[in-house]
Amino acid sequence: MLDAVVCSWHTFPMLLASGRPTPATTFLLVHRALRRDLVLLRAAARAAAEPDVGQVGWVRERWRTFRAVLDDHHAAEDSRLFPALRAAEPALAGVLDELDAQHAGLDALLDRVGAAVDALPADGAAAALDELAGVLVPHLDLEEEHLVPVMLRTAAGPPPSGARAADEAVHRWVAEGLDDEVLAALGAR
Repeated sequence: MLDAVVCSWHTFPMLLASGRPTPATTFLLVHRALRRDLVLLRAAARAAAEPDVGQVGWVRERWRTFRAVLDDHHAAEDSRLFPALRAAEPALAGVLDELDAQHAGLDALLDRVGAAVDALPADGAAAALDELAGVLVPHLDLEEEHLVPVMLRTAAGPPPSGARAADEAVHRWVAEGLDDEVLAALGAR
């Protein structure tokens, strides 16, 4: 039974003793999916450098989903999670300030990656995705190292964002690669 999300530096519980997801479960699963797709996109962008319309289309579509999820994730962090954590744990102020600055700095890089993906099969997308991985993975690691322990200890987590038409597709994207037992425990269908 898989009962934890393995992050770059630590293993976190996915479920409380009650069997319900922890306040950090969705947060960590989104991070897992972002890491997964960075690997997939980097490999696919290298393969898409050859003129293959199907591969190029897959990379572009997958990138659009990745970017939309990352933008939504960061918006939720900026508007809901970070303020909740600032209130719950004032000692996190320096880390949260650094994460805010990293979010702002990521925007231009994400735009460059998007332009490189749009230019496929021209060279540049794989290198741009490599650069993104070099920035985003340490950013995710920093969030997990400092925020998740507080989320688990204080039950501070982002409140639900409300229903959106894209939520079902996003949930399917996040759930890719999770086994049926994990999906059942998380209440996924």
